[in-house]
Amino acid sequence: LTHVIWTEVPPISQIKWAQDAGKGVILIPNAHELRNSHRKCCEQADAVLCTSRHAADLLTARWELDNCAPLCWDPGVPILEKDGPANPDAPRILYPLELVSPADQPSILFMLDSMLDAHPATVTIPYLPSRLASATRKFLDNLQKRRPKQVTLRKRIDISDWPVLFTGHDLTLWPSSCDHAGLGPLLSVYGGTPVLAFQSPPCNEFLGAGNAMLVPCKHKMSPLGVPAARLDYRRFGEYFNAVLTTPGALLELYGGTNGLLRERREQFTGTWKRLLEC
Repeated sequence: LTHVIWTEVPPISQIKWAQDAGKGVILIPNAHELRNSHRKCCEQADAVLCTSRHAADLLTARWELDNCAPLCWDPGVPILEKDGPANPDAPRILYPLELVSPADQPSILFMLDSMLDAHPATVTIPYLPSRLASATRKFLDNLQKRRPKQVTLRKRIDISDWPVLFTGHDLTLWPSSCDHAGLGPLLSVYGGTPVLAFQSPPCNEFLGAGNAMLVPCKHKMSPLGVPAARLDYRRFGEYFNAVLTTPGALLELYGGTNGLLRERREQFTGTWKRLLEC
């Protein structure tokens, strides 16, 4: 054991204890949760990795850190390429409710319900019962009963099954206000499936023309100035409807950024190699 890695900021006494024992300390904090009280801990660490370039630049400038760098997160799955949706007239939609904040869930479910009235798409909704309010759980059960041929509910997806699940669909919905590492959208685009998401970091650093449609949005700021999307579900629904109803719109989201993903993977590997060799 040469290094200790924390994904949340520990007490500074623990950082010093690890360093006194001859271990390198690497912090990978959620930038949206950082506070000014964490500054000394970040200064003490050997390296602070941020999962968005925006957050890394912000902390470097705001706290004058010389040990802060972006970590281009890589999910470690094969980079796949698909030619387009299996059935453009009835695309398979994935809404990974399990991975989305509970506060972001209900409005999109209502939007999905209305969209399915007008379009023959099918939707798979993975979810954790423990993360749902009772009203949301009842709405889900009712949604499947009313639309048994269009809606599939999946409980408690094993982590090893997520890559196959993303690859097996034609579009992933990711209406999240903020994202620590963008793991869900990353798994989707690495699996060849485009994403519909809000235009906010870190997602806008690896989603774009050729693998996603980004919904413009206003932002709210954390105490340190890290942006999170102000959720505009009406606009999200408009973009989703455009993808479903405009001829060729979904097909245009395929196959444009595999080179970017491979470059991202090389950056991720290079970052860790440099850190662990120091």
